[in-house]
Amino acid sequence: MLDEEYPAFEESLRQEPYQALRINTLKADPADFLKKELFLLRPVPWADNGFYYAPGDVPGKHPYHAAGVYYIQEPSAMAPAEYLQAKPGEKVLDLCGAPGGKSTQIAADMQGEGILVCNEIHPARAKILSENVERMGICNAVVANESPQRLAEAFPEYFDKILVDDLLPGVRFDIEAKDHALQVRTTMAKEITGYTNDIKSDINRKNFGFVFSSENAVIGDKNIQNIMVYKARNLLTDGKSYEPIYKTQVTTYIQRVMRLATGDFKQENIVEFFSSKPTSQRSRWMEKKECINAIIGNGDDVRYSIDEAAGYCTLDIAFNGNVKNLEIEINRVNSEDRTF
Repeated sequence: MLDEEYPAFEESLRQEPYQALRINTLKADPADFLKKELFLLRPVPWADNGFYYAPGDVPGKHPYHAAGVYYIQEPSAMAPAEYLQAKPGEKVLDLCGAPGGKSTQIAADMQGEGILVCNEIHPARAKILSENVERMGICNAVVANESPQRLAEAFPEYFDKILVDDLLPGVRFDIEAKDHALQVRTTMAKEITGYTNDIKSDINRKNFGFVFSSENAVIGDKNIQNIMVYKARNLLTDGKSYEPIYKTQVTTYIQRVMRLATGDFKQENIVEFFSSKPTSQRSRWMEKKECINAIIGNGDDVRYSIDEAAGYCTLDIAFNGNVKNLEIEINRVNSEDRTF
């Protein structure tokens, strides 16, 4: 599928992941910062103020990090704000702002002029976003904890530019189904967020395939975004065949989103997460079933049950009728129990 680029891609899997920081131009001049030679830095090609740092460097422990002189950020995550090209005086919305990398990068481009609304729908992550906005010294930003629907009602046709993360990360796409492997072609391959170094090292050690995602892909005549393409196995088998890795990807993704949205699996929030309300996470996923890279596709479903006596929530995730179970220990603290 990668043709002549495959050897380079295979070699990249044997290398250590890149780490980078972005100099905050609201607090420091990049040229002056580089003269200090605090770390061994080299430029990130697609980010004007982004720099790779050496594996031995630990910029997170330096006082400049706490002071907001720079933001530690995954290199590929610097690209969206660069493409947005926010300018001073504009009205900009970062719809999925937490933890704050893209929001603070946009704010630096705006140079304190205009208005930046940084939104995060999950309360705990909105607090982290607020802390980073404050740390980076941003004076023209507002942090919101709202749904897209309410923001649309409050700001009708207001913003000059909007940055939004796609809600469909492509984990459900099955490259092995039908003739997808022959049809799909991708660009901008990148490392998947969430795959640990241990998992990648295990794949490399066993020479059992590779995993990567892509910003853009085409299948048939349809353009799709954030597709996940893989040639790997999770080695789970029923004795006859291996389980497709997309099932593990979807299950892991649902669990992680659920953890964030429910405040570490609080029971009352789990009920809300799976409710029939149009704004619930399950309802929003179900609305996208027709999308190629939907979380829940046609023939799929996700249900839950809570065993209060045992303190567990069981998820039944169905893939074309085949059910995969996931058991989660619930957090019994609810909003009425909280003390401040």
